[in-house]
Amino acid sequence: MTFAPVEWPSFRAQLDELDRALDLAELSKQLAPIPLDVWAAIILDPMLHLPRTGHLLPRMPAAEIQDEWTGAHGPALMRLSLGFVRSLLELAGHALRSGPVLDYGVGWGRLSRLLLKYVPVKDLHGVDAWEASLEQARACGLPHKLSLVSTRLEEGELGDSFSLIYSFSVFTHLAPEAFTHNLGRLAEALRPGGQLVLTVRPPEFWNSPRMNPDRDERGPLGQDIEHIGNTRQDYGDTVATPAWIAVQMRSCGLVDLQTDWNYADPYQVLWSGRRPE
Repeated sequence: MTFAPVEWPSFRAQLDELDRALDLAELSKQLAPIPLDVWAAIILDPMLHLPRTGHLLPRMPAAEIQDEWTGAHGPALMRLSLGFVRSLLELAGHALRSGPVLDYGVGWGRLSRLLLKYVPVKDLHGVDAWEASLEQARACGLPHKLSLVSTRLEEGELGDSFSLIYSFSVFTHLAPEAFTHNLGRLAEALRPGGQLVLTVRPPEFWNSPRMNPDRDERGPLGQDIEHIGNTRQDYGDTVATPAWIAVQMRSCGLVDLQTDWNYADPYQVLWSGRRPE
């Protein structure tokens, strides 16, 4: 899988202008005329596409780091990331553009760097409970704010001002008590009218090649949420039924629940809910 080569002429004028005047504080405005996939190609190799100013943009981590965090790297991983961003735009585009926006579980900035197209640097905040993840993000030169947070979020730790909080492949790993606890804390961190978007693994994940390489069909869940892993550390592999997730989100006061799904990433189901005005 590859993206269009740098000599592809269709957006050369826009790229030349961006390379001439790139300003991180104005980046979301400067990227307005540049399609999302062109931006994705840029951030895969900023210096190739923007030889004068590409050094100002975040760098990709080594392929081994990308593989360790996500199981893929380079253009193949970027295509999965683009699928999530498009779903995010569909579910919460207005909230995304309104800001401020929180990436809960930012990792090395796989998704937040793409969202620099839509969100001013000053309005984008990435948090993670693993210092190792934040070290990778800093090493990549992520320009937005980065912070370490508690594994189980404390009351008021995130404030209450975000127009959008998104969380990709975090709740897919949390043990049940941590799942419900942190879901409530994220809901509290939204401003009135703000949206929460997170991914959850569906029960069919247990029959995926990763979890069950022999593909022996498992029956339905014995309970609404199941977790395999170190419960004391709140981490492992977690699946939950749609009915259970809906109940948990509503119990946090979220309304207007929506779901989305990406064919290319079938074991990450998106759920969205809004805090009432």
